[in-house]
Amino acid sequence: MLKTETLNSYYLIRGKTNTFKKQQQKMDNDKKTDETFDISLNNAKIKKFHDEKLKKIARKQKSIPVRIVKVKLKTGETEILFTNLPKEIATPEELKQLYGERWKIETDYDRLKNKLYLEKFSGRRRTIIEQDFYSHIFLLNLLIGIKHDAELKITRKPKETAKYTYEYHSNINTLIGEIKDQLPRLLTDNQDEIQKVIKEIMEIGSKKLVATKIPARTNAERDKEKNWNKNCKTSKSEGF
Repeated sequence: MLKTETLNSYYLIRGKTNTFKKQQQKMDNDKKTDETFDISLNNAKIKKFHDEKLKKIARKQKSIPVRIVKVKLKTGETEILFTNLPKEIATPEELKQLYGERWKIETDYDRLKNKLYLEKFSGRRRTIIEQDFYSHIFLLNLLIGIKHDAELKITRKPKETAKYTYEYHSNINTLIGEIKDQLPRLLTDNQDEIQKVIKEIMEIGSKKLVATKIPARTNAERDKEKNWNKNCKTSKSEGF
């Protein structure tokens, strides 16, 4: 948080219930959902900093203002957000929406760690670790690009039920396996060969599918769409 502020930038972080616990308890006691606190930068926190310049800034500054916002999700759960965005720039609802837009990034982090096994380095030296890291980033970008184009070619129609509608996506595990198997063929200067391999993988990606269900809209959502015209001026008594 402090590093981001020294860069004159904004941050928006999802927090845990035990992070800044005293401040969160105070919010609960006061029944507040949006409050800014001065978080002390004590020696225990500063010792965990890796940047020596940042340590000096922290010792001089002694505290950092952090805005804590609690928002309700559709599931009924409470999500805790930490930010330095001022209230006049973003309301709690806007912060909730903004963090929601980051979910795709979180999904990619999950793929890097749990699908491509980013943290299983093949050596201990810095050079080897950097090579492993950048090769995994390359693989992820290749995977997402192929997945996107493969899903444009899906012809199978999604099934529908009374409760849910379904949509098909490429099986991410199948695509990862295919890319790893075909990687030696992709590491060539022959552009025709590269395009041929990618088309082969895309063809598999458009056929090996998984179905995900989309929950039906709630009655409130349906009513909102059905009765939109009641709020229209021409529908009111003072209208024409």
